[in-house]
Amino acid sequence: FHTDAVQWFGKESVNDIGVFCADLVSICAHKFHGPKGAGALYIRSPLQPHAIVLGGSHENERRAGTENLPAIAGLVSASELFIPTPIFDRAYLEPLSRSLDAAWQSLPKCHLVSPTTNRLCNTVAAAVEGVDGITLLANLDLEGICASSGSACAAGSLEPSHVIRALNAGLETTASLVRFSLGRGTTREEVDQVISVLPEVISRSTSGR
Repeated sequence: FHTDAVQWFGKESVNDIGVFCADLVSICAHKFHGPKGAGALYIRSPLQPHAIVLGGSHENERRAGTENLPAIAGLVSASELFIPTPIFDRAYLEPLSRSLDAAWQSLPKCHLVSPTTNRLCNTVAAAVEGVDGITLLANLDLEGICASSGSACAAGSLEPSHVIRALNAGLETTASLVRFSLGRGTTREEVDQVISVLPEVISRSTSGR
């Protein structure tokens, strides 16, 4: 049984990999302020997965190619610094996320997609009826606000998010999904700026529709 835990580390406390009750657990360094290009896969002994890249004896013959040693060292350093005490401070970030939640919920034809409980403290996802996410992102960009539409895994896709479909958010809203990701450097002033321009951004995005 494999658990994709890349969004957990650095955001929620973990003292023992055993808390996931999984045979395999994957993590990714850049999700908790480590370098891009390094990740780790925990494998419960005695499981021996098949090789995924053939041609060399690296990683006990599981993956050919030279390891990215600087990135691996960075992953280790970030793990030591930011996992025992999560770098994403819930006490600080959750009030900011809640403010964004309320702003979206106050606007007509806007839907908060993020759950209100059992959620990451730094992520807010919302959608607007009848608008595509690219239009929303373009109007946010005009205000100097960075956001994303869907996940990086589906970058460039024009199809509605299969994840949001599974959450029963309604097919008419899934194409307009926009996600805000807050970090340790996010300020109250930045969040207030987003909240102040949201009504105008939504108005421009929906005009003529």
